[in-house]
Amino acid sequence: MKLNRQTDQRIVIAISGGIAAYKTVGVIRELQKRGYRDIETILTANGARFVTPVTLSAITGNIPYADTFEAGRALSHISLVQPCGILAVVPATADIIAKFACGIADDFLSTAYLACTGPVLAAPSMNAEMYRHATTLRNLEQLKKDGVHVLDPDSGYLACGTEGPGRMPDAEIVADVIEHVLHRHIGGPLSGRKVVIASGGTAEPIDPVRTITNRSTGRMGKALATAFSLAGASVEIVTGIGNARYPAYCRQTIAETASEMLNAVIEKATDADIIVMAAAVADYTPATVLREKKKKDENNLHLELKPTTDILKTLGTQYEGKKILVGFAAETSNVEDHAKKKLTEKKADLIVGNLVGVPDSGFGAESSRAVLVQKGEISDSYDKIEKEQLAFCIVEKVVAMLESRQ
Repeated sequence: MKLNRQTDQRIVIAISGGIAAYKTVGVIRELQKRGYRDIETILTANGARFVTPVTLSAITGNIPYADTFEAGRALSHISLVQPCGILAVVPATADIIAKFACGIADDFLSTAYLACTGPVLAAPSMNAEMYRHATTLRNLEQLKKDGVHVLDPDSGYLACGTEGPGRMPDAEIVADVIEHVLHRHIGGPLSGRKVVIASGGTAEPIDPVRTITNRSTGRMGKALATAFSLAGASVEIVTGIGNARYPAYCRQTIAETASEMLNAVIEKATDADIIVMAAAVADYTPATVLREKKKKDENNLHLELKPTTDILKTLGTQYEGKKILVGFAAETSNVEDHAKKKLTEKKADLIVGNLVGVPDSGFGAESSRAVLVQKGEISDSYDKIEKEQLAFCIVEKVVAMLESRQ
């Protein structure tokens, strides 16, 4: 089984007449960056007041659909969405939401909605009072009952000069949710499974200002969260420090220190099927945390450090043979030997050995030089592999493990 993004699915993006329509161009570009090329667009009459057909044609390579009776496109409101991977209405105005909720079909988009056999996502965007209106809220609830996925709007400064709910989320977040709904509809080998991923680094406080930390960015954890989610799993991330932006559809718990991460992972692991310790957890923490900032002077600073609790080893002791445990070994040399040793000592099912300390692998890099170790044997070795691709390879191994246990 080869797991990856299933980018051959048709995505239909519909644009209705709201000022947030300008953001939709960014959503399309973000999906294209992720490999999706079969993107069609629907443009309502009012949507065309904000985004032109020329713009959409230029970025998708396809002429947008707008007129149900357009010459040469007979019944295209049916053929466009039968089949399609997803119909995403971005933005969805109060008007189009009302039409969907009441089954009104008087233009191309509303008729395509009724004909659509794939999943539908609506991203409401409008004035805050329009969004709060009882009619709009009732219509949104009806859409949810009808099986439409609704992406709640953000709150903030709106085009009308007021503040409140009604802002369309940023393009990356909208693209996250489109991709998630698309793959959930397709299904995956990990459907119904829960995965807990620990990601990022930890920061151990010396005083109120200083910490002991490492170079982890959380990029590998982000790739894993994406790969496991697109394979159908429900993913929860326990994240320390780092600058990675995790997928919007994953639940997140912040755990800054090694102790906080231990407690959070142990709690979340209770009902998980798979636990992935991709976090760079500090091995040592100051024995005493100073209450006030240590002032700089001419003397050397001496710190007494104590070891932190080994989270993966704790999990291995408790869940060996009961849950799939995946660990990481960040090493500057002898990666295979260290990974094999860690597999045994931690009682894990899979260890991912990573070469760190070089520009093209490890912390902050887009790629890794990695080995995957199972039962003391090197099952796969990668001289250089993109982290997202490595994440899908790890998911493949996990799927195979689960199947062998059934």
